[in-house]
Amino acid sequence: MTTGILNAYLDASGKRSSKGDKLVTVNGCLSTPSKWQEFDLEWQVVLKDLGFKPDPGTGRFVFHTTDFHSSFDKLSPKGLSKANKQSIYRSLIKIVTKHSLFQVGFAIGLRDYERFSAEYPLISRCCFGKPGTFVSVLTFGKCMEWAERKGYSKSISV
Repeated sequence: MTTGILNAYLDASGKRSSKGDKLVTVNGCLSTPSKWQEFDLEWQVVLKDLGFKPDPGTGRFVFHTTDFHSSFDKLSPKGLSKANKQSIYRSLIKIVTKHSLFQVGFAIGLRDYERFSAEYPLISRCCFGKPGTFVSVLTFGKCMEWAERKGYSKSISV
């Protein structure tokens, strides 16, 4: 077994309180700290080269998918066509996958979660509470399974 630490970066999308949301998802990547450092260096250079502006608070270049695609992001390049946005997005996804060892994601339909929660209220209340927590537990469990299968420690920093 490898004793190296793995870091998982996960992000959730969808809310129970949002009427338009039908799903809650948690997606992310698992990699080593050194590979995440390599990722960060490349990510910063590429975002700068693409015309993103640095965050005024941190001075770092950031990317938020929803804001980028909806054109609400003040740090994204202005005046991009839909085709240009898709091209940028695909190139950024390639950087993520290049530096990650494992990509993972789970989703649950909010209607399905409500049915589960109604049928098993004690389990829902004690173990999960919210659909995002439920999906996060599934996602993290899958990361631990992958790490163990690949000979890494199941001790993962999130």
